[in-house]
Amino acid sequence: MEQSMEQYAVKTIFAIICVALLMIVGGVVFFRSFYSVAFALGVVMTSILNVGKVLWLKHTVKRASTMQSSLVGGYTGAFYLARFIATGLVLVLAFYLPHVDLFGAAIGLLTLPIAGYAIGFTSKRHIGQYTQAQEATPEDINEAN
Repeated sequence: MEQSMEQYAVKTIFAIICVALLMIVGGVVFFRSFYSVAFALGVVMTSILNVGKVLWLKHTVKRASTMQSSLVGGYTGAFYLARFIATGLVLVLAFYLPHVDLFGAAIGLLTLPIAGYAIGFTSKRHIGQYTQAQEATPEDINEAN
């Protein structure tokens, strides 16, 4: 069963929130001081950015699927650059805000790739297809072609 784009976006957002909560708990345990609040604010700020980037990417893909093929590359490239600039702006904002830790913001940027890996590891695989491919002999492959 193939996932729809909306289901995948919801799973990714849920995974981002879970990873961010784990990072915040880890920061509280590690720092054990008032510094953990600034760390948590940095993680929360960039996690909100990552949730926005997932929603923005979903919108971009949905819109690009209805466009002419000659315009898709420029459209998706422009929105990739916009997401990249938004990430930079959030890091600059974290640098200048006195109650937000830049280290927490930088660590919080990792919520999106970690969430992506977590979804990949937890998704169900079609194991039957892979085992059939591993058990095939060269004669079976030649007969199929």
